[in-house]
Amino acid sequence: MNDLTHSRRNRIDLISKSERLRELVLRLAKELNLSRRRKYSNGQFILCCEHLEIVLLDLLSASDGDPFLYIGYSRGKNNFLKGGAYWDDKEGQAILSSSHFLTVIDFLEECGLIENHIAKAGRNERSSRMRATPALRELFEEKKLNWASILINPRSPIIIVKDENKKKVAYPEVNNFDLSRSIKNLQRINANLQTSLINLSISDDDFRNIQTRMLSNEGNEDNIFEAQEVERSIEFSDRSLKRIFALNSFDNGGRFYGGWWQSIPSEYRKYIEIEGLMTVEMDFSTIQPRILYADVGHPAPLDSYILPNWNYEIAGINLRHVVKKAFNQLINSSETSRNERQWHRFAPDLVLAQEPDGWREMSKPQKRQLQTQLFHEITGKEYRELLKDLLEFHKPIENKFFQAHGELCNLLIHK
Repeated sequence: MNDLTHSRRNRIDLISKSERLRELVLRLAKELNLSRRRKYSNGQFILCCEHLEIVLLDLLSASDGDPFLYIGYSRGKNNFLKGGAYWDDKEGQAILSSSHFLTVIDFLEECGLIENHIAKAGRNERSSRMRATPALRELFEEKKLNWASILINPRSPIIIVKDENKKKVAYPEVNNFDLSRSIKNLQRINANLQTSLINLSISDDDFRNIQTRMLSNEGNEDNIFEAQEVERSIEFSDRSLKRIFALNSFDNGGRFYGGWWQSIPSEYRKYIEIEGLMTVEMDFSTIQPRILYADVGHPAPLDSYILPNWNYEIAGINLRHVVKKAFNQLINSSETSRNERQWHRFAPDLVLAQEPDGWREMSKPQKRQLQTQLFHEITGKEYRELLKDLLEFHKPIENKFFQAHGELCNLLIHK
């Protein structure tokens, strides 16, 4: 599969304690240095090794989860300067050296270890893309390197604040939020996760089924808490968490993101293993609306996702699932979405038995339009009718919708 849209952003927060990886890095770094007219100094050689390790670990993580997954990265100099993707605001310096980073990538391409698609200079709809070739995957196998060899750099940011455009910003005033305590608590959690073997006890066929389903899953564009680009494949190296706050404030959001187990279809969660032991998920029915109703002192419906005058026995659709997702859309959306003219940004979350033709090549608006059309064909009603009925059904908590509650983070943090 050569779909360049099947991609995620490159990661620069990965490290490893594997001696086998260091051997591979050193070997490749020596080969790179030999190919240069002007040899590296000792300090430059160390930097070359550091950048090689970062790139190789990123390729290992991606290819181990999905060999077809591309990694999007930037070659533009501005991304290595202040305000760029590879700039560390806290340290006031670039995380990566543009010369070393691009030299490493170009060398790996020359060696036939990566497939590389370089975007044209200037603003482009799509960044450059790379992924491991079979030759590099064989090297990883030869060295017995896999996701278990990968750790998250403990110095990477774990508390993130974003603005209304989902861009990272400097920390605002903390007010009543205990930032220091939150960082320490999350560091403890991540330290335990990093030393734990967390896996899925499923067949290869089931794993491929999960990956296919996740490929067709789109986040809600209006959810101000979501990362700008949601990873679409399971990468078992994702064993750490971060908290994301929104709207330039610690008063909005704070939900945990990052663990691969958060994104898998719910029916597979029972197959999660920790250190070879099976896990049990404690599931509280309709917990989100129950908490919101409790906050206003009003009894919650018996089932908040069963709406009157809707047929829940329609073949080919799990309407309760659609209503639940619609509830989350409206709760997590910003105030601007209260205007019905903005509801074109919402689409029913239909779990279809078969992916529609050309689905992966469609833009997000095209996918939303197709989902909405399918919803109408199956139910005989418009999706906006469901949204209206949902809001009417939950009139006692109408002030909770379009307030970007971030799945109750505000209530759970501040009460």
